[in-house]
Amino acid sequence: MKIKKVIAVSALAALLAAPLGCATFGVRLNHQDYKFEGMIGNEHVQFEEGVSIADAAAIVVKKPDGRKIIYWDDKADFSVDEVLIEMPDGTKSTYSRGSGSELDTVVISEAQGQYRDYLDKIYEINKKKGLESIK
Repeated sequence: MKIKKVIAVSALAALLAAPLGCATFGVRLNHQDYKFEGMIGNEHVQFEEGVSIADAAAIVVKKPDGRKIIYWDDKADFSVDEVLIEMPDGTKSTYSRGSGSELDTVVISEAQGQYRDYLDKIYEINKKKGLESIK
């Protein structure tokens, strides 16, 4: 009886997720909503998809001081998996989710908030552009 209940719940979850564009039970980025390359404030921001892994997404931010920050989302599930920071002098630092390092955990946590903020800003810019184009 328990197995039937699990199968029924799984099937229901799949049916509910399908109209939302979710191929799996996790929430995934709708890349079309986030296609972007341009300025946000004084930063050059670019959303990239299919980077190194078919489902991966990344936001590349070039800061006015010359730093470049890349937020990697390996599964396009709104979750930062790795952050690469390149300084103007060429030195690079990488922080990874699940590395076991306390420093990585702290940096990834901060990066997650920044990544979400960029996604929200990109979405609003694209929404405004879409709405203006149909007036």
